[in-house]
Amino acid sequence: MAVIERIADGLRIPGHMLGLADRTWERPSASHEGSPSAVGPAPASRSAGGDLDDILAIAAGSRVTPNVLRSLQVSIEDYWMRDDQHGGETLRPAVIGQLRYVTGVMRDTVDPNYRHRLHAIAAELARLAGWTYFDARQYSAAQGYFSESLRFAREIDDRTFIANVLACLSLQATYQDKPQDAITLARAAQDNARLAAGTPRVLAMLSMREAFGHASAHDREAAIARSPRHIDTSSASLTEMTTWLGSVFRPHQAHRGHRHRPWPAGRSRSC
Repeated sequence: MAVIERIADGLRIPGHMLGLADRTWERPSASHEGSPSAVGPAPASRSAGGDLDDILAIAAGSRVTPNVLRSLQVSIEDYWMRDDQHGGETLRPAVIGQLRYVTGVMRDTVDPNYRHRLHAIAAELARLAGWTYFDARQYSAAQGYFSESLRFAREIDDRTFIANVLACLSLQATYQDKPQDAITLARAAQDNARLAAGTPRVLAMLSMREAFGHASAHDREAAIARSPRHIDTSSASLTEMTTWLGSVFRPHQAHRGHRHRPWPAGRSRSC
């Protein structure tokens, strides 16, 4: 929590937006305690249209800097690490709160380079939110966040990321007993990977995702036909394989109750 608390304090993000207690700078100073203004009914600061913190945040705006972007990326790394260790349910309010913050900042940002980075960060946060719901078997909510992640990635034409999220959705379809949807999504993932000049290893792993869809449909011949015959395991390809193998095997472990996931330390995770 220490990393998230530091980010909240540094960026002046209200604690409730990240699933934290109110920060010390949010509380009224001691000099105001006992004053006439503190007596009587509380003001209607949490109306139906949003609370006072949100209103002030909108009015003040947020200036994006390289340090802000680095802080957001560090928080994502921390979320994935804690998700690996403890599961994502308790992280969900913080992840969704930070996603709200990033989309709000995006509206006030005109620099194209910063907007590109913010879209990438928002796509990652939305995907992580989707996984926290997937692990809880709340598939409808998971699909909503995966779809939001796709929209952010589409804005910056990140075909590799789009392929990865489509693979996530393909896997979810198999758990929802929708094998044809799983196959269609896996093929769409392969199409996007090809547009991004995906390597043979990535395409082989996405082909494996399609094979799993065929297996779910009890089509043994198609499953065997789509199973890659060989995946390069040389040291040069190890990092790429470790990242993408998560899209093939990760949720099977989650649904069996195993919290360990094969993510490389210190890297942004993929499905």
